[in-house]
Amino acid sequence: MQWIARRLRDAIRPSIRTTVQAMSQTLLLVLFGAALALLIATPLALLWARRSARRADQLARRARAAERLAELGSLTGGLAHEIKNPLATLRINLDLLSEDLRDATPAGLEDLQRRGLNRVGLLRREAQRLDDILDDFLRYAGRHEMHVERVNLNQVVQDLLEFYAPQASAARVRLRPGLTPDPLTVRLDVDLFKQAILNLLINAQQAMSETSGGELIVRTQKLDGRASLEVADTGPGIEPARLERIFQAYYSTKQGGSGLGLPTTRRIVEEHDGTIEVHSQPGRGTSFIIRLPLAEE
Repeated sequence: MQWIARRLRDAIRPSIRTTVQAMSQTLLLVLFGAALALLIATPLALLWARRSARRADQLARRARAAERLAELGSLTGGLAHEIKNPLATLRINLDLLSEDLRDATPAGLEDLQRRGLNRVGLLRREAQRLDDILDDFLRYAGRHEMHVERVNLNQVVQDLLEFYAPQASAARVRLRPGLTPDPLTVRLDVDLFKQAILNLLINAQQAMSETSGGELIVRTQKLDGRASLEVADTGPGIEPARLERIFQAYYSTKQGGSGLGLPTTRRIVEEHDGTIEVHSQPGRGTSFIIRLPLAEE
């Protein structure tokens, strides 16, 4: 029996060895195929991802361009509306001045001179108004040449508040800065960003002039991995129906307002990859909150 078992074992052993070798070769082939497929698929996947990202970027740029064109179309219509009144005033006063000169008599020269000087003064003011309207339009619609640098947002805000303090004091507005002691390093075009914040400060001051002054709170903090800047006032607040429109070009409830201050601020903030939002309660005041990405180390 032992002899038979030994003969069976000797006969089976080569078969097992052959089977194991075949399985090993098959496994190697499978592993080699998988590795080869991975080597081929990885670059293809990366290429597909890059193409998808480029495609998404192109679509986003086209969408922004289309939105910008639509906005410029709306702006052009608004500009035409804004310059109609000054042009009408210029035309009427030029006609009246022409009539005065045509009908002048030697006895009425003194009265003609007085009326003429009044009309010339009015013409100058309307011409300046047209110039201001066009400046505001170009500042909003024109391309901003960005000169970005790494700065501490707290220092930028502090410098602006020191510059603005005399104007606030004259308007009986008390500044209440609340800047975080920790530096908030961001990438800004400092002059452009200061203009955006100055628009908010002036807007708040003008709102509080309706209530004979108030407090203007300016706070900074790090929030959710971003730099946050809040400009809040204790003015009369904004009605919900008006609040929905305050970032629309040429929308203004102030006498003589250009209607481009807040839209310009929003555009500048967005060009810094930031966001701006507004909260308001009638009778309690308004708060604008700007959030900016922190600069990478």
